Amino acid sequence: MKRQSISILAAVLLFFAFTTMAFQCGKPKMECDGVMCTMEFREFKITTVDAQNNATIPDAARITDMATNLPITIISQNNTNSFTIFSDGEMSSFSAINTPKSFLVEALVNNVVKGSTVLQFQKDCCHVSKVSGADSLVVN
Repeated sequence: MKRQSISILAAVLLFFAFTTMAFQCGKPKMECDGVMCTMEFREFKITTVDAQNNATIPDAARITDMATNLPITIISQNNTNSFTIFSDGEMSSFSAINTPKSFLVEALVNNVVKGSTVLQFQKDCCHVSKVSGADSLVVN
């Protein structure tokens, strides 16, 4: 009798194990499941300078997603030559993890582009990071 009970219990356990595995097979595994993120909030700035590397203040800065050619944001003049151009707040701009995307940053004076540069960013499970690009933008 004990042997039969053990066999039935083993069969029930195997049934549940295979059922659970079958339901998991159809679900995509999320890359970031179980990843613990810090409370850090990352942001990236760019400074605007003239040809002699002196601080200069454009009227605005425009950031455009080069893959879609759509502007992400236009930052109005802020009385400094430093603009926050990207942060963890723009993580939704990325569809894939650890895949760099290019963004065009333009300095505008009287609605005319007076300088531009390309920066690359990517996201991981928690934050954005800068892949390449200058820390300053020359405004002519």
